[in-house]
Amino acid sequence: MSNNYPYLEVNKRMHGIDWLANKEDYLNKVKGTETDQEFLNTIDEILRDINNGHTHILDRDYVKRLRKAYYYSTKDLPANWRVLLFETLNSELVKNCYNLVLNWRNNWWGRYWP
Repeated sequence: MSNNYPYLEVNKRMHGIDWLANKEDYLNKVKGTETDQEFLNTIDEILRDINNGHTHILDRDYVKRLRKAYYYSTKDLPANWRVLLFETLNSELVKNCYNLVLNWRNNWWGRYWP
């Protein structure tokens, strides 16, 4: 996080939250969770301390809706940010993480069809 997120010092100055200094507190909160829902709520709470509206934990249904929306909004477009987002959402890592078993396949020009 300290190597890849450039706004930690800004967050510290603007909001008084030293995210890296809170690491042990965050770890203890996560270790104290007993259910998947508690874990997700705790991670969400920790991420809110970053004060970045683009940083979220996405649930499975939301990821499925995003994949569908970006598939249909990108199928006739050249490579752009929507295509990159769709390809990320359709990656094996994301599909495995969210337990998405879909019948998506590559067609002859490398795009995906349901």
